[in-house]
Amino acid sequence: MKKVFFTLISFFVIVTLSCGQDEIPPSAINVGVGFGVPFGGLGAKTVLGPKNSGLLLGFGVLPGSNKPGFMLGVQLSRQVIFIDIGYGRIGTYQINDQKTKTVEAGIVLIGGMIPIGSPKRLFMDLSMGASFGDRLHDGHFEFIRNTFQLALGLGYRIGNTDK
Repeated sequence: MKKVFFTLISFFVIVTLSCGQDEIPPSAINVGVGFGVPFGGLGAKTVLGPKNSGLLLGFGVLPGSNKPGFMLGVQLSRQVIFIDIGYGRIGTYQINDQKTKTVEAGIVLIGGMIPIGSPKRLFMDLSMGASFGDRLHDGHFEFIRNTFQLALGLGYRIGNTDK
């Protein structure tokens, strides 16, 4: 499984770099909508900071449960490639007729912002990585938090940091 994971990440980085650009527009805020952990399930992601790096806030709804989802962390970016590191809700579970409960974990994702169009402000936000944490025990059931994560969204760079 580890070989498959590293092969996918390598392929992803090569594709992102081949589609990337040398210079991105200076912006102070990135906003986007999409599906995956950084978007809180199905929702929105915002990065506050210069050059696609800074505080990451993702809020949405976890599909199938209508429970709120979130990811809080940082995004570190170098041109079009980024790493998201944070904490958030990765899913839900329900045992028999009990109430639906959420599962939270640490999250590390590597991704790319593939430009769409010539101004380079609109981009496709694509990332993959893993969530991690101790096993969650609930009665006789055990849930694993170490899972593979994928995310896909559409984003826009707002603001101009050049004066």
